[in-house]
Amino acid sequence: MKKMIMLGIFMSASIAGEVAADCETETILSVDALSTLLSGNTVCAQKANGDQWQEYHEPSGKIFDYKKGPNDPVDPTKEMGTWEITDRGAICYSYGGGNFIYCYSVHKVPEQELYQFCTSPLPATGNALDVTASILEGNNGCGFN
Repeated sequence: MKKMIMLGIFMSASIAGEVAADCETETILSVDALSTLLSGNTVCAQKANGDQWQEYHEPSGKIFDYKKGPNDPVDPTKEMGTWEITDRGAICYSYGGGNFIYCYSVHKVPEQELYQFCTSPLPATGNALDVTASILEGNNGCGFN
């Protein structure tokens, strides 16, 4: 058991180290690529501190927290806010009726099926990695609820 925990910690640290090196201008997704990637799909997100969440990006612009799934009687999928892609290629999320707004540039991690959500929508202004994510097709759970 201890070996599995240590292996998980080691792998997480090594992936985080490789991923943290990006958020570079040449890896940023275009408006069209971002729309294709997110619309109708689930983002499986994780911060370096271990926080995880899974959000379905409905094509209409609504965001749903998958939680334990739409049919779970205790913790069902729930609408959380909205998402939109700006004409400058940033993804902006609005939660709590617009009280919490977060905008990111999204970057493809080379040679991996991972994406980086970086805190500044403009690479020239000093991006910082905030979230590393994978994408699942459709409205699905990411396996960490």
